[in-house]
Amino acid sequence: SGTGGDTTYSIVTGGAGAVAVTQVTNDILLTTITTTGTVTLVATAAAIEDAASSNALADVTASAVSLTAATGIGITSNASVDLDVATVTIATSAAGGVVLNLLDANNGGVTITDVDASTSGNVVITTTAGSAGTFAIVDLDANAGSVSFIATEGNITVAGTGGVADSANGQSGPSTVALTATAGTLTIGAPVTSDTGGITLTAFSGITLNNANSDILVSGNSGAIVVDANSNDNTTGTFTSSDSGASLNASAGNGTITVTADDIVLTGTIAAGSGAVLLAPSTVITIGLGDAAGNFSITDTELDRVTTTGIITIGNVAFASAVLLDALTLDAKNITMLLDKVKAQAGITPVEKDGVQVIMLPQDLS
Repeated sequence: SGTGGDTTYSIVTGGAGAVAVTQVTNDILLTTITTTGTVTLVATAAAIEDAASSNALADVTASAVSLTAATGIGITSNASVDLDVATVTIATSAAGGVVLNLLDANNGGVTITDVDASTSGNVVITTTAGSAGTFAIVDLDANAGSVSFIATEGNITVAGTGGVADSANGQSGPSTVALTATAGTLTIGAPVTSDTGGITLTAFSGITLNNANSDILVSGNSGAIVVDANSNDNTTGTFTSSDSGASLNASAGNGTITVTADDIVLTGTIAAGSGAVLLAPSTVITIGLGDAAGNFSITDTELDRVTTTGIITIGNVAFASAVLLDALTLDAKNITMLLDKVKAQAGITPVEKDGVQVIMLPQDLS
């Protein structure tokens, strides 16, 4: 059925046939396309849009889908294009951006091979409640916009090219990257980069940077890096940087870096230039520094991997934690502790600030 030159499609193959639609001048509007094969949709000079308003019903059900548009995918008032597929082979639009919702009805997981807002616009991907598989990101790219991926359930992995948000093509303003595993884990094995904005990584039960390509980089301006590995603030979300080549890096613009977790395992590096670094326990647990045992522990070697000429703050301003220090050498680092009580060498006197005991550790502490 045609509306103003745009065309609404409802196609059911009843089997594994491939569905291919090319619309030369106007929009492709989707109600239902269903096949166990592949779907390829091309809007040569226009957009691909959802003709309905429910994100709970799939616009495309297939083994794999390829979407190519000129002026946007899923960006009208009916919002996202809703996909129940195993693989998003490509979803690219020159302008307007790309907005997708992934259903994953069988909880088998979805591989997102290539999603690209190639000239302007944002990349926004959500998942529907009940979609509990693993969402495997290979490439998310907003060439003049921001990237957001929110998994309501299930885990997120990032490999391949990773996620990029930049301010190319003359667009100014922040271009951010936000990856959120609301009820699962986030595992990153590829670069995640923003050139003008910040990067936010959030998970319910742990974030891992698992190889030398796991570089979380703000390459310009003063964009912040915020990592929350334990979003429900219990004791089941560790931030793990397991390779010496992995990094959280905001040094180019001296941005701040915040890591909140129930524990930190740091083989990689944290670099903030002159920006502040906050390492915060997610709940009321003991902090152990150096060789001292604590639930939230940072060894002397791990602390050496945190570099900034600014202040490193350890603790959480929302609550007080008991802190134990042993065999810790600070070198030239400026470290502030937010604490309940401290066991350390003589001469360190906590002061009260906003209801929390605060001390500045002397640089010659060892």
